[in-house]
Amino acid sequence: MSDSVISTQGEAAGPTCERVACAGFTDAVRMTNGTVELIVVPSIQRIFHYGYIGGPNMLWDNSEAARQAPVRAWKNWGGDKVWPWPHQRWEQWIGRMFPPPPGVERAGEVDVLAGGAVRLTGPIDKAMGLRVVREIRLAETGTRAVIINTLEKVKGEPMDCGVWTISQVSDRDEVYCLLPEGQDEPFIKPFDNGGWARECLAGRVAHLCRPAKDGGKVGVDGCGLAVVDGDLAMLQWPISDSGDVKKIIRGERVQFYAHGRGTAGVPDPAAYLELEFSSQIQRLEPGMSASMTVAWALRPVTEDDPAAVAAMLDAWMPDAVDRG
Repeated sequence: MSDSVISTQGEAAGPTCERVACAGFTDAVRMTNGTVELIVVPSIQRIFHYGYIGGPNMLWDNSEAARQAPVRAWKNWGGDKVWPWPHQRWEQWIGRMFPPPPGVERAGEVDVLAGGAVRLTGPIDKAMGLRVVREIRLAETGTRAVIINTLEKVKGEPMDCGVWTISQVSDRDEVYCLLPEGQDEPFIKPFDNGGWARECLAGRVAHLCRPAKDGGKVGVDGCGLAVVDGDLAMLQWPISDSGDVKKIIRGERVQFYAHGRGTAGVPDPAAYLELEFSSQIQRLEPGMSASMTVAWALRPVTEDDPAAVAAMLDAWMPDAVDRG
């Protein structure tokens, strides 16, 4: 893409944006507020980097391996993306369960909006007649990012569809999930035979440990999640939903998927963990859309103790839409 793809709409005050090279792509846009930086790659419709300036990328980067894959093969780049939900209906929509619909991962347009926000608009997927639109905003200070994820139905037959956000992070043993108010034990939905272990900590926080073997997916009735990397926690939580959150299928709001596993203390560079949210499934006709807005933040972790981490989560997500 050329520089002309980016157009500034209105006076940009707040976070700044600049074009950079990232993961071998020349059309990437770096957003920063002086504390954190976030890099968006329009060519693959993904957020590819999120972290403190000069610090580690909290998202998994698989670009080197993806570029070595055969030209026509589906490439798992890593980062954060949006797919249509539920996965079980892909066979009906596109005639297969995998790889994903081409339109959700092909190059789209990028606009820089007032306030330093970035909007990605993907192409219309031919089979489904919809496109992905993402608006990404950084707070003027601090670490908070807000991502408005929308599926726009442009043409074709009506379909029952929701938004599915997927963030890939490096492999780790444990995750945390904030439960809705009044829920003392997590409602767990196993998507396969992965066998995630879990316990409830600090009243409303589920602590889950991934299976020892390769793979495994689990869903939880939750309103936010967190993963810890050293002395830093990455948090994600939905703050708005175009549908009725009370009608989301049980055990599908928050999902964790583990892929790959090292052996005998040797890490597997191809191993990763997916942090996922799904919105309510809605009836979409041409001209209609479904959206889900998800907030991200980074927080320091001073104690290497699951109970201590769990005790902090409730205060970190005050505007979670699913709290109760």
